[in-house]
Amino acid sequence: MTCHACSAAAVRISHEFIAGCRGCCARAAARSPQFAAVRKAGVQDHAYRRLLAQFGLDHEAVKAAAAADKQSASR
Repeated sequence: MTCHACSAAAVRISHEFIAGCRGCCARAAARSPQFAAVRKAGVQDHAYRRLLAQFGLDHEAVKAAAAADKQSASR
């Protein structure tokens, strides 16, 4: 089940995040400078792995959130 912020983000770009929501954490990580650096370098660095651990996420969840975020932005 998703929170209302995730539901809104599925329809349009949203800047609302709910603490503790896995979907919101993944969207936040996908928009982070750490994820941008990883995408550019093509390798996960310490700062990004620390961010994943902090949010309790894996890289696949963040990539999926980034793809969904991009799709929402194009609507």
